[in-house]
Amino acid sequence: MVSSPLHAWVNKLAVLPEKFRLEPDNSGSRLEENGEGEWAVSVALEEGLPLYSIAQARWHSLRETRRATNDYLQRASALVGGLWGGSLDSEERDLVLSSLGEPPAFCLPIYIVSVGTGESERAVYVGKTCSSKRFANGHKVGLKLHHPEYDRLKKTVYRCSVLFHIQGEYVALEWLESEALANQTLDIVESVLIYALQSELNIAKRRRPRLERPLRIHMQNYAESAFLSDLMLCLRNGEPISIVPARNQRQEK
Repeated sequence: MVSSPLHAWVNKLAVLPEKFRLEPDNSGSRLEENGEGEWAVSVALEEGLPLYSIAQARWHSLRETRRATNDYLQRASALVGGLWGGSLDSEERDLVLSSLGEPPAFCLPIYIVSVGTGESERAVYVGKTCSSKRFANGHKVGLKLHHPEYDRLKKTVYRCSVLFHIQGEYVALEWLESEALANQTLDIVESVLIYALQSELNIAKRRRPRLERPLRIHMQNYAESAFLSDLMLCLRNGEPISIVPARNQRQEK
C-alpha cells in the first residue's frame, strides 16, 4: 500500500512542513519554492505492478491530491486547535486518525514501464499522469509491447512519488505552490528521466532538456526490486549529465 507524504507527521515521526503551519491571525508564509539554486529531487518507485493490471490500479490526479491534502489539514487543524506547532501529541494524533482516517496518499505522478528482470531489466517508457483516468482505456505503450522483441519478457509499471528538498524540508510535488509550478516541475522531472534513461518507446523529450536551474535526482526503489535504486542524476546547463548507476546496473565484485 502506498503511504502518504503526511504519514510521518500524523504518526509523530516528523514535524509538519513549514508551508502548512499558520500562526493565529496570520496568513502564514510560503517557502520560496521558486527561488534560486539547485533542485534536489527524490523520485521513489513506490510500487511495481504487472502491465496487464495497470487499468485496475487507483490513480489520483495532482489536482485531486492537492485538494484532498488541504482539506485533511484544515479539518485536522479544526480538531486540534491549529497546526502552527508543527507536531501532534499522542492524544491529538489519536483524535485526528479516529476522526479523519489516514491522510491522502501520494498521487504518484511519474510512471516507468520496464521489461526484463534483474540486471537485464531496463526502462522502455517514462510518463507522467495528471489525470485519475490515465489508464482507463489502455495505453499506447501496451500495444507497442506486443512486438515480438518483447515476447517472454516480464513487463512492469512502477508508480513513483516525487519529493523536493527545499530549505531543509522534504516537500511533495503535490504541495508546491502554485499548481502551475507543480505541473511545470513535473514536466521537467519527466523530461530529465527520459533523457537520462533513453527509454526506447518514448518519442518526445529524448533530447537534452534545457533547465532554468541545476537539477539533481536521486532514485529509490521500494517495490521489492533493485531496478533503478540509488540511481543518481545531475544535470547542469553546459555540462555533461552525471550518472551514478543503479544497484541493478552495477557489476558485483
